[in-house]
Amino acid sequence: MYNSLAKRAECLEKELCNCQKKVQQLECDLQEMSKQLEQVCSDKSYCLKQVNKLEMDLSSACSEMRDLNSQLEEYKLRLCRKDEDLREAEAEIRSLDNQNQKLECKVTEARFYQT
Repeated sequence: MYNSLAKRAECLEKELCNCQKKVQQLECDLQEMSKQLEQVCSDKSYCLKQVNKLEMDLSSACSEMRDLNSQLEEYKLRLCRKDEDLREAEAEIRSLDNQNQKLECKVTEARFYQT
């Protein structure tokens, strides 16, 4: 009976030793996972900061694009007005050329009759 109890105690000690080794390994694994989790959290925090920065950059770029589009529309309107002004000026020049030609004809005719 003593041998059987001693063997049982020996077996339990071995099991206890194995359990302690498993516990130590699990504690090491847990520490490693904690480090990995800290790194993941740090990476997530960095990524969130980057996303926020990119969102601000995007917002700024969109605002700048709207401003540039407004300026472009303004320049288009100015160009249209200048194009209209140019057409009006060209029409006025043609009209003045026509009047000038008529006056030259009258001057030539008047000179012809004076002689």
